[in-house]
Amino acid sequence: MGTSFAAPFVVGIASLIRSDRLVADGDWLVRVRGTLYATAQASPPGQSGLLVDGYRAVSDASFEAATHYTRAFGTVSTPTRLGPITPQHGNRMLQVSAGPDDEQTAASVSIEMSAPADALTNGILTICFDYNYVTEEYPEYVNSVFNDFFRIDAILPSGARRNLVSESVNTTLWTPVTGISFPGGDFTVGQSGWDHRAQYNHSNQCWTLSAADLTPPGSAGGGPGPRTALRIVVSDVGDAIYHSVGLVDNIRVY
Repeated sequence: MGTSFAAPFVVGIASLIRSDRLVADGDWLVRVRGTLYATAQASPPGQSGLLVDGYRAVSDASFEAATHYTRAFGTVSTPTRLGPITPQHGNRMLQVSAGPDDEQTAASVSIEMSAPADALTNGILTICFDYNYVTEEYPEYVNSVFNDFFRIDAILPSGARRNLVSESVNTTLWTPVTGISFPGGDFTVGQSGWDHRAQYNHSNQCWTLSAADLTPPGSAGGGPGPRTALRIVVSDVGDAIYHSVGLVDNIRVY
């Protein structure tokens, strides 16, 4: 496939990214280029360059466009790092945090996703993502009333919620992490770690939704319904002082 054949596809995907992003005019080209590269796949053997992935690029599953989500509440951002913690894919990750002070004790964001054609055909939607829970409450306030929590729910077309992730200060298996100083705290910070999630017994951190989950009430079974959404929430409990952060990256939908 030559450049004359590939260029229209790349330009078309770039236009879709731009039209669906709330980015300033001055930096949109950098954001679009970053999204295309971060979501591209390796080319088949014997071919050079990268293979653009239209679905991942438009959904911005690696948060490269630094999107300001319209359904965000509280402190939500897409940083390139949090101390020594870096994204799992591309250059940015989603950060949802309680803080930075007692005026902001909770934060949430919804990320809408449409089902790929293959998922609708097969009647199964698989959602995968990486996450890391980080808190200043560790270790002083583990097993106390200051039980900040981090949860991720799938919001189904029916409006029902299915919990995918539920972490808290008192239940997470913490690992110390250095190089992070939250406002009002000290230098003792704990993280769940990007790779600890095998304890949830979900293969490769994936969750599966069936055709029944994807079909809105009153519709003919099997047809595509409204978008499914991931609802990500971090909340402070008890003190409104110390910082807790949920990090999410590399969302994959099949």
